[in-house]
Amino acid sequence: ESPYRIAGLSPEFFAQPVSGASRITLLPQIALVSETTASVRAGEREIYEIVMSSAAGVRAIRLAGSDLRRGVLIGRSLNCAPALREIVDMGISRGHLLLLKDRKGETAYDLASTQGTYFFGRSSRSIDLSDRGTTLMIGAAQRITITWRKIA
Repeated sequence: ESPYRIAGLSPEFFAQPVSGASRITLLPQIALVSETTASVRAGEREIYEIVMSSAAGVRAIRLAGSDLRRGVLIGRSLNCAPALREIVDMGISRGHLLLLKDRKGETAYDLASTQGTYFFGRSSRSIDLSDRGTTLMIGAAQRITITWRKIA
């Protein structure tokens, strides 16, 4: 049985092939990242660092593995990481990028943003994040560089 319940739709509905270009992805609840995340909670074994740079400056935060399992949102919305939101411009969507950890590893998902997410210069909807470091860009007009790496 599906963990997601939508009134009037059976689990068989979700198993059917999707025709056309549209596809809906159900995501877990997104975590609100507070400023206290910068000093990762004691006892966390997995620690990650995100550095964002743009014409407006450079900001960095550290995240615990537990934050990533809930999902971390990057964009202009008030629900996004506050330290990173300071350097995001109007060319970035309110909910632009979701960082999520599951059994297979860490992934960055473009949330159907208007200006896109780019990996090695190519538009991408999802990018597997390497523990050794991954660099991607968001936005088209004024690009913002995001560097990701596992530090512990």
